[in-house]
Amino acid sequence: MLSDELKLEIQSAYSFYLKSNELTARPGQKRMIAAIANSLAQLETDEAGVRSSGEPVCLVEAPTGTGKTVAYIIAALPVAIAQGKKIIISTATVNLQEQIVYRDLPNILRSSKLLFSYALAKGRGRYLCVSKLTTLCNVLDESSRQSSIDFLLSGNNQIESDERALYTELKNSFDSNDWDGDRDNWSDALDGKTWHRVTASHFDCSGRRCPHIDECPYFNARKELEEVQCVVANHDLVLADVALGGGTILPAPEESIYIFDEAHHLPEKALNHFALSFRTHNSQQWIHQIEQQLTQVEKICSAEALITDQLKKLPKLLQQISAEMSILASMIEPLFSEPQNSKSNSDPSYRFENGEVPESLMQHSANFSLLFVRLNRGVTVIADEFKDIIEVGRGDITKADAEVWHPLFAQHAARAETAYQLWDAYSKPEESLAPQAKWIELLNFDNQDEFEINCSPVFPGEILDQFVWQRCHGAVLTSATLAPMGTFDRFVMRSGVPSGSHREIVPSLFNYSQQAVLNVPKLDCDPTDGAQHSELVAHFVKNCLQEDEACLVVFTAKKQMHDVYESLPVFVKDRILIQGGHSKQEILNLHRERIDLGRGSIIFGLASFSEGVDLPGKYLSHVVIARIPFAVPDEPVVAATYEWLEKQGKNPFAEVSIPDATMKLIQTCGRLIRREDDNGQITVLDRRLITRRYGGTMIKALPPYRLNLGKALSPALEEVY
Repeated sequence: MLSDELKLEIQSAYSFYLKSNELTARPGQKRMIAAIANSLAQLETDEAGVRSSGEPVCLVEAPTGTGKTVAYIIAALPVAIAQGKKIIISTATVNLQEQIVYRDLPNILRSSKLLFSYALAKGRGRYLCVSKLTTLCNVLDESSRQSSIDFLLSGNNQIESDERALYTELKNSFDSNDWDGDRDNWSDALDGKTWHRVTASHFDCSGRRCPHIDECPYFNARKELEEVQCVVANHDLVLADVALGGGTILPAPEESIYIFDEAHHLPEKALNHFALSFRTHNSQQWIHQIEQQLTQVEKICSAEALITDQLKKLPKLLQQISAEMSILASMIEPLFSEPQNSKSNSDPSYRFENGEVPESLMQHSANFSLLFVRLNRGVTVIADEFKDIIEVGRGDITKADAEVWHPLFAQHAARAETAYQLWDAYSKPEESLAPQAKWIELLNFDNQDEFEINCSPVFPGEILDQFVWQRCHGAVLTSATLAPMGTFDRFVMRSGVPSGSHREIVPSLFNYSQQAVLNVPKLDCDPTDGAQHSELVAHFVKNCLQEDEACLVVFTAKKQMHDVYESLPVFVKDRILIQGGHSKQEILNLHRERIDLGRGSIIFGLASFSEGVDLPGKYLSHVVIARIPFAVPDEPVVAATYEWLEKQGKNPFAEVSIPDATMKLIQTCGRLIRREDDNGQITVLDRRLITRRYGGTMIKALPPYRLNLGKALSPALEEVY
């Protein structure tokens, strides 16, 4: 229960915040603060500080304009501090993360009179590995030196002269304290391959054994996270941390209250994070790379018994793996001669129905998984030996040699572990309540065909429950689209949050019926007729959009977007900024510039433009949605989901397709009204919204726009259709 003292602290902080920023209280914001504070306050802990009672999760759907960030920080921070816990704010996008760190938190700290500290958490890969950079620069300075390290600078690893100069500049800047080792704080953008050579992962970092531990940018940043009350991260980083056991990258789940903003992304992020893949040709190259590196290691490790033992065993094992991969390819090829629908407009693929793999492939997968277990053990022994040598050197192996070879073999160990997990999944019959999606794709890179074997959970709820909800002290999940049809049921099913979680739907402060019109015109063309529907959209863009209009047109398919664009006359194309021609941010900036100059501007975009686009006032007056954003039914994970639901006697279209499409429709429509003085119109060029029964359900789930349904928007359209 929320104590009178905490209640007063939260109320006072909110009052100070409003007064300092010359704002008035928003009913929805007050409601959100109360819901979060009361939910978290009912959590109780035992003597060890572990949660002993109370539902840990609070779900809050809060529309645009609520002021979600202010609400959850002012509500949760006092409760967390009183309970001796930390707040971890997690976002799905960099834009929101930066907004919270650089705008919202400084403002709240300054104006609310709450006393707290905060820090931005980043993954290890965003920080310099001082050991790798030092070793690399030493090798480049001693170009005549003959050692195992020379091998790393040959072939595909060869370093160009401009890269050599950059590495020297990075080292000089770090040594002189002009740069803190954070990739994002370097003055210029750093190429991915160039940066990869001088950063580390959890698997190849030597940790406390590293001679550079005291100056390590990552570990110094990690110390800061232990000292603050509020950490700002992202969904991927939270998932990476809990997958490693929790408390490795971020504060431990048991000591944390997670606040997942943009929480509707969390289930999909979990699916992607725990999905596995294995590419045949790429893996053959990897095996060959290990063979070459073993030859080089042998030159300096003749006196190391444990390493020498593995140098005798591993070559034969690698030959076995290579031979098994050839057999694997011969087993997979016949699958692609069988008729099966592949993903639309994509690489050929074969999905195993109900996640059931043929017996012959299961047996082969079992053999494969054992081979990768042995490979993992062997390269781990070598990696661990080099890790020990890093501190003092040993025999013919210098510290510099060890600093190079340890991360390489640690990476091999991590990759072998992932390969084992995939083939282990393929070797076992499906026994869980919900099967995994298993499929194979035929890819082509640089005219080289290869198979990609994939495995993914279908429902991420079990994963999130195991790794997050059961372990965390508490959690708040918020978004504008958690209950798109007035119920949290679909999100609860996907996210796995406890069924008894507190649920709150916050009303909007916008007067939608006065601010926006929803148009669904009378059309004789159904979106399933691709060519005719593309022609319709092109006619609409050409004939119905005003020359000075600020417009966003959102498509569900890249092909249709380009077909429409190519069919338009030049004078219309001149007003269009199409996704792919520039980065998303560049498109938005160019769009604003055009509007500021009094010109019209039309953005053509895909699903990414349905979120994270903030174009208030004159910058957006018309949102056009080409079609209802249903998921592609033959995408492997979607197909596996539908298949499982049908086996349960459920209707996947009603259970999954309609709620998910409704959520995406709400998100896209939400680009229009961002402020209380915004206005404009939304046009959906999909007649199913008024001709199908589910269309009425979708319209009811949208904000209460003024409706203009079943009417022709333009004589030109009426003549054609």
